[in-house]
Amino acid sequence: AHISRSELGLKEDSLLIVHAGNIGLMHRLNELIDAVGRLDHLEVELAITGGGVALDSAENHVKSNGYKNIKFLGYLDDVNFSGLLTLADIAAATLIPGMETVSMPSRALTYMSAGLPVLALMKKASDIGDLVVAEKCGWVAETVSEATQIINELVDDAEQVAESKKQALATYLAKYTRASGVERYSGLINN
Repeated sequence: AHISRSELGLKEDSLLIVHAGNIGLMHRLNELIDAVGRLDHLEVELAITGGGVALDSAENHVKSNGYKNIKFLGYLDDVNFSGLLTLADIAAATLIPGMETVSMPSRALTYMSAGLPVLALMKKASDIGDLVVAEKCGWVAETVSEATQIINELVDDAEQVAESKKQALATYLAKYTRASGVERYSGLINN
């Protein structure tokens, strides 16, 4: 039995954005929170699961700004985490400027394996930014304002979200499964 949005304290009909995993110093979680929080008059929510050194800062940021559409879910077991990804519409990956050449948030591939498009809050010239743009499996925003604008447009564009979900899964299956990796590697050897 999968978990429901209501069991997680989430609205059934909102655009649900998920941020999962490590909440660390290299991530721009407070900026993502602002991008979604500024739209709390719309049907959009951000569900945050995981933990890390920047979690307290993020929780305090939500409280001090009075955002009502940001939910902290703590750590979820594998079943509930998978259930959350099934319920979500979009997943977010963030990275502070300057880290795009030394770090690639692997969570983006986890999201794509679940058929979730990625909202990348990072420099466009980054591994994830390049992937998302080239494969049309999400959106890249370099600033909070850009992220807010993208989310605002997606709240009323279920068709674009659905198409991006399909493209995210197709990209993952074509490029990031073990089978696709072995096939590419074999092609290099055989040529």
